[in-house]
Amino acid sequence: MRDFLCNKEELKKSIEFDENEIAEKWDKINRLLKDIQDGIQRKPKKNEDILFSVKKSLFRLIDKVIRAKYSLGLPCKELEDIYLEGLGVVYDLGFTTIGYVNYLQYFALGILLETDKDEMKRLVKKADEDKLDDLIFDFLVSSYGLKRSMASSKYQKEKPYKLLTEIIELSFHDKDASAEKLKEYMQVKWLRGHADYGWVNAHKEVGYVGLWSFEGATVAKILCLDDCKLENDNHYPYDLAHYKNNKEFVISPINEPKETSEPDMYEFGIAENKELEQIIPVRFHKLINQLLLDYRELEDQRFWKKYNLDDIWFTIDEYRQDKRNDELLGQIIVNVLVNSGYILQLDYKENVEDFMDDIIDFWKTKEVKIVTFDLMNDQYYYAKIPQDSHLKRLYEVELIDTNKEV
Repeated sequence: MRDFLCNKEELKKSIEFDENEIAEKWDKINRLLKDIQDGIQRKPKKNEDILFSVKKSLFRLIDKVIRAKYSLGLPCKELEDIYLEGLGVVYDLGFTTIGYVNYLQYFALGILLETDKDEMKRLVKKADEDKLDDLIFDFLVSSYGLKRSMASSKYQKEKPYKLLTEIIELSFHDKDASAEKLKEYMQVKWLRGHADYGWVNAHKEVGYVGLWSFEGATVAKILCLDDCKLENDNHYPYDLAHYKNNKEFVISPINEPKETSEPDMYEFGIAENKELEQIIPVRFHKLINQLLLDYRELEDQRFWKKYNLDDIWFTIDEYRQDKRNDELLGQIIVNVLVNSGYILQLDYKENVEDFMDDIIDFWKTKEVKIVTFDLMNDQYYYAKIPQDSHLKRLYEVELIDTNKEV
């Protein structure tokens, strides 16, 4: 066992059950592909749409089995075949479907397993096609001796991944300090940085199979950091970090974009709904203007994919059904602002007092207060907005003053 928060027997049952499910998914995929080739349509829903949904389910099962096998303590070699099995699925779906974190972790795991570069090139090619703009992904790609057709300019998820840049930069002149920073990252920052994913209390949920920072271990492997203090860390895949040592890495600094607080560097104003300027900082105005335009003009499936709405609606049909019945703009804007780092999402079991430092103040010259956005689910959404804001709703989403000190 590598993760003692898991139940050994439950892990074994989970792996057996999910491997059977994976085999059934492949059978269904092969039948669908034959039907598409033969021009046979058996159900009202298009074969291509069914195929897309089956592949999404298949990825989740493969990802779960990989984590479960590693948590159980199986040899790292046993992950290689299922990793390659999933790589084609990840290539077909892309990061816009499976999510940035999953895509980054899958690529990082490929480095830990020292997967053939020709296979890894496929994930780079797909990321380029989908225009994945992320500095950490670029670092992993270039370190593995591969090239992108574009250069990234930002972090898809600043928390916690921007801290990896500090570890990387520090390693150039002080390996020991970099290793200490890695230890802090893993033991303090990594899990909290994924609070919006509900990871902090994931081990309390039924069916938990472990959470592993493949990307953190990959950075340590690339930089040759002394990670011995993390050997027994519950989320650091130490055995994978030391599984193979046959590759030479090309290490280069991350070129972070220069930050500026000058307001004229951002698009100012939300023309369609000026009231939103009371609660949405200037740096996000361009994003929200584009979102409001896309909501009106894009076809549902394109909009759903562009804004990664499978975080909320698992299928496009669920999204369309809710869109027919309810106002959704508030939920969508909250979801986008969570992903952009403005709104902090916590699980209902988490205490906001433990995460006060993670609620970022984007209103530098104004007094602020902390509010929650009520999406009427089991998650909490916190942000700092100006004290003098009188806005009570973000479309259908109610704003509630927490009365907490800033």
